[in-house]
Amino acid sequence: MTAQPVEARCARCQQLRIVHPASSGWGHAPSPLCTHCWQRYADARAAGDYVDWDDAFRNADDDQIARALTEETTR
Repeated sequence: MTAQPVEARCARCQQLRIVHPASSGWGHAPSPLCTHCWQRYADARAAGDYVDWDDAFRNADDDQIARALTEETTR
């Protein structure tokens, strides 16, 4: 038996859409996510990056945050 799609509010964009649980491999990602937001997290994790500052503060190590802050201040 296959799981039926679930329509609910996406934990990230807050739109009422078909949602899917976030992968536990993403660290502290909001769940459930719509396909658009799910893809943003999947792409970020594949690139070794973060979706936004909240994501980075929850999941990045100190060195990653320091590098990101240095890049932001030199722009």
